[in-house]
Amino acid sequence: MFDNKILNEKIKVFIEINNLNITEKEYELAKKSYLFKDNELEIYLTNYKEDNTITLITINYWELKDNLNFPYELDKKYVLMAPVQKEVIIENSTNPIIPPKELENKKLVAFTFDDGPSKYTLEVLDILDEFNAKATFFVVGYNVKIRNSVVLELYNRGFELGNHTIDHSRLTKFNCEKANEKITQNNELVKNITNEEMILFRPPYGAINETLINCLNYPIILWSVDSRDWESRNTEMIIYEVLSNVEDGSIVLFHDLYPTTVEAIKLILPILYADNYEVVSVSELFNARGIPLENNKLYRKTS
Repeated sequence: MFDNKILNEKIKVFIEINNLNITEKEYELAKKSYLFKDNELEIYLTNYKEDNTITLITINYWELKDNLNFPYELDKKYVLMAPVQKEVIIENSTNPIIPPKELENKKLVAFTFDDGPSKYTLEVLDILDEFNAKATFFVVGYNVKIRNSVVLELYNRGFELGNHTIDHSRLTKFNCEKANEKITQNNELVKNITNEEMILFRPPYGAINETLINCLNYPIILWSVDSRDWESRNTEMIIYEVLSNVEDGSIVLFHDLYPTTVEAIKLILPILYADNYEVVSVSELFNARGIPLENNKLYRKTS
């Protein structure tokens, strides 16, 4: 849409004027999410190796008016698909959870994907569907705003949605009120699309402390296996990290942001299924093991 050289020059000016503590190299390596608003472009930067969680760069369209490659306009006729009305069964907490029979005698692993939805998310869904596999997608608000139709597709195809905050903030920097606000804002975004609350929460960067555990009224889901796809961006290394560490009851962390992750999933799934694994969502994993997911508790795996 924009001349990349001109856009980069505008970004450098923004960084200098606003005294942002970010180098040109850090900008190049950062994960970028773009939000096209009516009058400006918002660029969200995340660098997983830095303490700074999110950097926001804002470029007004008038600054780029002479460098637009093509005109654009909103499609006012576009309408979101109507959400599927799902039957919700509330278990009586005094009764034990009964594991589904189809998962008996199976090794189970929960796949989780953070920071989406992205342009690769639907491809991930198609791969999972080939194996009748499920997963939990911990979505972040600034990407929900950009791809609300993908969120609806996730929901309608039966994948579990989890809360990853509105802006991928490191919540340990905030008090309980502010942390809850960032979770609630994201929940409202998704509820406006699916008509359902997100039940599970994952803190960005896995950053959590006792104070937040006690005041955030969600089951807090971390992981036992990190694919490190965010670090390596290498398909073979992602496969190695997962298959070297996965075991029955594992929760695996991926990010549906990278083509290398998509390629890794294609190869990991048949290997796991050949080894008598079933790939499920977080809720399915704990339900199958008869373990209730409770608010104000931290979960990494089932055992």
